[in-house]
Amino acid sequence: MNDEPFEIVRGSGNVFADFGHPNAEVEQLKALLAAEIIGVLDDCALTVRKAEEQTGIAAADFSRIRKVKLDRFTIDRLMTILKRLDQDVDIKVTSAHILQVWSIHTLYSCQKCLTLLIGNGNMEFFPKSESYPV
Repeated sequence: MNDEPFEIVRGSGNVFADFGHPNAEVEQLKALLAAEIIGVLDDCALTVRKAEEQTGIAAADFSRIRKVKLDRFTIDRLMTILKRLDQDVDIKVTSAHILQVWSIHTLYSCQKCLTLLIGNGNMEFFPKSESYPV
């Protein structure tokens, strides 16, 4: 084992920003939407083929989402997929001097709620029941 000291660095809450990706907020949002899609597929025990039959979205697209290969997907495409999986997707954008709040509610059978707070380039996940540090 290496006994050299190491530095612990606290992340910003957005791994894409931490690694210097140019569209970090977009990539983070796409990853969170994809995670919701995967969650619905898992909760409903849907294979990619069954998801294709239910939604009309190609099984290959669900396979890409499961593998988190999201470069071909736009945010609105991922939201459309959630809608086709019978999920309600609402977006609320509130602008203040420094803080923008995007609230994306994805409700499905287990009543999960995804809320993102975007401020100063950071994105955080808060369960529905928690208060938001605004």
